[in-house]
Amino acid sequence: MIKQGIINSVNYWNIGGFSEGVKEAVLRRDSYHCYICENDKELEVHHVLPRRLGGNHELDNLVTLCKRCHRHIETGNVTHAISKCFENAKKHYGLKTYKEKVRLSKIEQLSYFYNEMESLYKKLVESNTEEIEEVLTNFDSLFDELEDLKKIIK
Repeated sequence: MIKQGIINSVNYWNIGGFSEGVKEAVLRRDSYHCYICENDKELEVHHVLPRRLGGNHELDNLVTLCKRCHRHIETGNVTHAISKCFENAKKHYGLKTYKEKVRLSKIEQLSYFYNEMESLYKKLVESNTEEIEEVLTNFDSLFDELEDLKKIIK
């Protein structure tokens, strides 16, 4: 009971992060690859048990994730994270994703992206706390689409 009170009263974002040495040890342990999709680009270190729930900076509570998988997991939506991280793994191994099979013109994609972002922003402004996870999940999906669009447009 007291421990839970302490956990709830501590702002874990104000506590210093792990050292570069710890980060390097995690990356080395995980062979400089995302634990989920095997990507070796844009790697980050993630707390398995979040800091806000009492997670510490010990090696057994840290895992290497790529930027995309990390963002998907941070939405808090397990179904969404599994789906998106599976897509990341397919991309890493060169397998076609559904989006790559059904291509829209660049203008159609940009228009779709803009309309979806505008709609989600309005929903976020009007949402209550129960809906925020859903909105964040949808934003996360759109950010993936934007990253893919940037590659196509170049």
